[in-house]
Amino acid sequence: MVSWRGIYFILTLFWGSFFGSIFMLGPFLPLMFISPSWYRWINNRIVATWLTLPVALLETMLGVKVVITGDAFVPGERSVIIMNHRTRMDWMFLWNCLMRYSYLRLQKICLKASLKSVPGFVFPNVQYYNQNVDIDTTKKLNSFPTRIPYMVL
Repeated sequence: MVSWRGIYFILTLFWGSFFGSIFMLGPFLPLMFISPSWYRWINNRIVATWLTLPVALLETMLGVKVVITGDAFVPGERSVIIMNHRTRMDWMFLWNCLMRYSYLRLQKICLKASLKSVPGFVFPNVQYYNQNVDIDTTKKLNSFPTRIPYMVL
């Protein structure tokens, strides 16, 4: 049985992103050519504001409660969060965590390069990478913190 709240949740996200991109991001498109740094600054804040909508809908409409455990983010210190998606929705729960720490506007997303070929899946402000499965994952993770001064979570 399909839940009406689930349908309303999906429709609200769709129409919110559709009209949000037209009426919130659209007016600032000329700024992209005039001052790209200002455009990125404004765009990051608008997107972070929009990302509070799915978080609010998850918590209020669907009754989702997210419990954050483990090491806390250190204010002022850069962090890298590596996610291996176990479900199709776990990135939405990451937004709940980032909103609690006011980091929604600072998140940057990397996706597999193969996703660029899927129609309608190309996003602005998203980096794409090619995954080489021949390289051992533990080697990559062990060498990562020594090369870049980020906190890996």
